[in-house]
Amino acid sequence: MIEAIVTSYINPDLDGVASAMVWADYLERFKETHATPVVFGRLDDETMLVLGVLELGHPEIVPVCPDVEAIYLVDTHDPVQLDNTIPREHVVAIIDHHSSGNPNAFPNANVENYPIGAVATVLAERIKGEQLQFDQKFLALLAAAIISNTMALSAPSTTERDSKMLTWLSTVAPLPVGLKEQMLQTRSRLAGKPTQTLLLENYKEYRIESVPIGIVQLEGTDVMSFLLRPDLYGEITELRRLRSISHIVVSVVDALDHKTYVTTDEVVTRTLLEDALSLQFTGKIAVVDKILLRKTDLVPGLRRQLSGGE
Repeated sequence: MIEAIVTSYINPDLDGVASAMVWADYLERFKETHATPVVFGRLDDETMLVLGVLELGHPEIVPVCPDVEAIYLVDTHDPVQLDNTIPREHVVAIIDHHSSGNPNAFPNANVENYPIGAVATVLAERIKGEQLQFDQKFLALLAAAIISNTMALSAPSTTERDSKMLTWLSTVAPLPVGLKEQMLQTRSRLAGKPTQTLLLENYKEYRIESVPIGIVQLEGTDVMSFLLRPDLYGEITELRRLRSISHIVVSVVDALDHKTYVTTDEVVTRTLLEDALSLQFTGKIAVVDKILLRKTDLVPGLRRQLSGGE
């Protein structure tokens, strides 16, 4: 039997963790593969909440990549976001939903990449389409992941595929009463954590037209209290120094009114954002009357600008 791991980017969100767990179970039971879900980094509060309520154990957190024959990736195909101990040539399959990435970095992998709201949607489609018998807890986990990643189907990345699969999952494996509301509360809780912790936990790095850019994406109900923290810009600068990177963008979605607040510490980065996304800054903050996401708005806009509008 082939030894394999299923994993995602460093510090994955609920969609990455849920998809890794379900794909590992699928491979184990139906594809004669001994597959183990593993995490590099940490599990966020929302993921820990959902796994706890559903009484599912969490994937093993590993410091280096285990010595296995095959690696399956979910929710990324961007080598910049992966732990550097993962041998790229051992990656055999990828399921993603991000426009940013480099399929050529994984020469032996079958890459599936769809413009949809959640990788969990793809796993749900596979289970439904193949009429597989799956533990209801895993099906509920996929539903929670779709809810989280699409902001309960309100995010601009949401598609009919996501909506259909969430409807089906909610029928065959309803979430425990109150879990959806608990997820929103947990995901939206910005108070109580140090600024640098929030930045690091929600940070992804991209190489866009050879320019490294870090993007922090947060969702909250107390957005202004976060943006007015006296240490915010000093901590953004410190993170930029730690990552040896020129640009860091912080994007905060208000979970109540669905506005997005974009900020950064550097004038040159604000100018880049103004040109790439037509943002208008008042001081250090730009407000947009809709939800902006990394994968559907920020990264594509920055790519267009840095490639000369191509």
